Amino acid sequence: MKLLTLVGRDFLRLKFVTARHLRTSAMKRYQMRSTLGNKDQNDAIDRFSLSNIIRGIEKFAPLNLAESWDNVGLLVEPPSLKQVKRILLTNDLSESVLKEALDENVQLIISYHPLIFRAIKSLRTKDWKENIVGILLENRIALYSPHTAWDCVEGGVNDWLAEAFGKNSSVHPLKKHSDGTMYKIVNALFDSLELANEAVSKMNLIASCSVHSFQETNGKVWLKIYVEDEYRCLPHLCAATKVDINQHKSISSRINAGIGRKVLLQEPITLQTAVSLVKRHLDLSDVAVATVPGEKFENSLVKTIAICAGSGSSVLNGVDADLYLTGEMSHHEVLDTVHKGTHVILTRHSNSERGFLHVAAKDRLKSLLPEMAAKLDFIIFGASGFTGQYTVQELIRISEQKPCTWGVAGRNKEKLNTMLKTVGSRVGKDLSSVEVIVADVNDAQSLEAMASRAKVVINCCGPYRHWGEQVVRACIASGASHVDVSGEPQYMEQMQLEYHDAAQQKGVYIVSACGFDSIPDDLGLVFLQNQFKGDLNAVESYIDGELEGPSTPGARLHYGTYESAIYGVASRNELRSLRQKLYPSRLPKLTPVLKPRGALFKSEVLNKWCLPFLGSDRAVMLRSQRYFYEAEKRRPAQVQTYIAMPSLFSAIGTILFATIFATFCLFSWGRKLLLKVHPKFFTAGYASHEGPSEETMNNTVFSVTLVGKGWEEKAAQPLDAHDGPPTKTMTVKVKGRNPGYGATCTALIMSAFMILNESDKMPAHGGVFPPGAAFAKTSLIAELHKNGLTFDVVA
Repeated sequence: MKLLTLVGRDFLRLKFVTARHLRTSAMKRYQMRSTLGNKDQNDAIDRFSLSNIIRGIEKFAPLNLAESWDNVGLLVEPPSLKQVKRILLTNDLSESVLKEALDENVQLIISYHPLIFRAIKSLRTKDWKENIVGILLENRIALYSPHTAWDCVEGGVNDWLAEAFGKNSSVHPLKKHSDGTMYKIVNALFDSLELANEAVSKMNLIASCSVHSFQETNGKVWLKIYVEDEYRCLPHLCAATKVDINQHKSISSRINAGIGRKVLLQEPITLQTAVSLVKRHLDLSDVAVATVPGEKFENSLVKTIAICAGSGSSVLNGVDADLYLTGEMSHHEVLDTVHKGTHVILTRHSNSERGFLHVAAKDRLKSLLPEMAAKLDFIIFGASGFTGQYTVQELIRISEQKPCTWGVAGRNKEKLNTMLKTVGSRVGKDLSSVEVIVADVNDAQSLEAMASRAKVVINCCGPYRHWGEQVVRACIASGASHVDVSGEPQYMEQMQLEYHDAAQQKGVYIVSACGFDSIPDDLGLVFLQNQFKGDLNAVESYIDGELEGPSTPGARLHYGTYESAIYGVASRNELRSLRQKLYPSRLPKLTPVLKPRGALFKSEVLNKWCLPFLGSDRAVMLRSQRYFYEAEKRRPAQVQTYIAMPSLFSAIGTILFATIFATFCLFSWGRKLLLKVHPKFFTAGYASHEGPSEETMNNTVFSVTLVGKGWEEKAAQPLDAHDGPPTKTMTVKVKGRNPGYGATCTALIMSAFMILNESDKMPAHGGVFPPGAAFAKTSLIAELHKNGLTFDVVA
């Protein structure tokens, strides 16, 4: 099975399995149902209409290329089909394939072989074909069959079979097709898929301009375009780096279209080699071979090969060639052929055709429907998890003001669909058209397929120490950026060490800690530095939170977040050696030195008892400060982070718990107790698999207070010493609600939007960065402020 996705939440699903036309005279137009803001719905209707999709398919293979006996084209057209969002491509439409089409909610089935061949005089459920037609009409599913049009077209099924013998061979139709139209061929080279798609979209409006083939190599894209007048298409190729109009002379528009193919090899090969090439190209373990009497399989030479997909007897009969390659021939036809001096390879009927559907999915239909094959803006991976579902909910809210295209991914399709129904009910939206992608962290191929569909992958699948690297690797390989909400320094710094250069080469951004860990602290420090104006020397950060209203029973933390914290603490011992590799040189020593306060102290800033904050914020902030120093030659700020306690009693209790917790985290038996045996007991009910209630989350408010000290005036050089102690103090407060699953999801999504829309304001041309370094020059702080995560100077 193979997937090819379409624009937005829609996808083109391509599966390889198995009266003449039932059609209505016209289609009704429907408004495109959208949960994603105020997109131009009329454009969407046009782009996804059945007629436009079929027009695109027939640009590749016009129906006049089909054999006269064949039944091709739109075979079933329901009377009130909405715009097409999902397409299933199959070799044959059987009852089992129809069931899958119904399960996948497709609107169009492209069946290579026509279901309807002879006239249908009735529609009865006892006949399987008539029953399928009735179900198609009942469920408003259209049916299209290209069959021999795809056989005859240049770049179609028979040309695909010929590729088994290499692309340097000479290939021509056994019988050429001619429609009498004369065209010129224009080849255009583009530096990116986006530029090529833009050109194709414009040229699709020109009736005399047809994009015939599409090839992507090393990020660059070649288009082959047939035109009646090349100068009509040239203005739309202004973004091309190279344009070549073949010899400036008219040629047949379908110069290599026709029945069958004849291959002339540059050098002869043995029949044994030919069989091996066919098996490898078609991915078959065996084929049937008939040899000419008296010749040996191992050393009989082949130079000319006649090809016909499917059942090739009538097409190949009488063709002069050393070898026939087809799907099937009768016993007597094979016997007659070999006695006339021609070897035969039979692959079985469908085997000679099915593999081309992969090509049609990957190349042909993508190039014909470029906007429909465009990447989604975002894919939320791990969307059925606790954090994932709230990320989906927040994306729906934000997308009302910031339209985008998105999908969800995870390992369990049923859970993803259930999540969409639950969230849709919660927000009053129909999410049935949201694209659902199955991807598993233990299946690298599925991760790359998922990442190839997205511009930015929003990764909600933790603990990232276990599952993060696989997704990062897939994103870089597939050219997608990546954001997550990790609070695990070991994972984040390992990703920077191992993948920064690869991400930079690919032009993608990998940004972790985009949630409550550590956007308020890291961007809060960026905000403080921007407001401070002079030289900021040192910053102390204080995290505080409280529950508004009466306390409600239940957990305050979801088990997944608790699990990530355990592995974060467990991996702290790995950080020293990791940082020695990542940062061979230390940051410069600044004066006066910001010394850490004690393990327990009363803060004059909050008038509360405070403890050192052992989360990831300080590590993340220092990474950003190092970037500013090394890349921008700015003075780095010293940082210490603390967390406020409601009372002295709770502070002492927290110290005791933290001591036990940290000790248990260091040992496998301790982690087992914390995670699998008694998670509620060891956290006094603070963490659970169910997570906090909606009421608890919405009533939890937090603040991060950053107190910065430095000098009014900037020194001549970033590291120059100032005369005297700091002369300026500034306090910044970052405030929000629902830190774990509200503000976190807002920050995560807004971070993804920054990569999508403001990458020109981000460092270099890609790489692995902490959020402060990544988003310092973007509008992220302003966007967060507008969405409830506020940044203010308070003193």
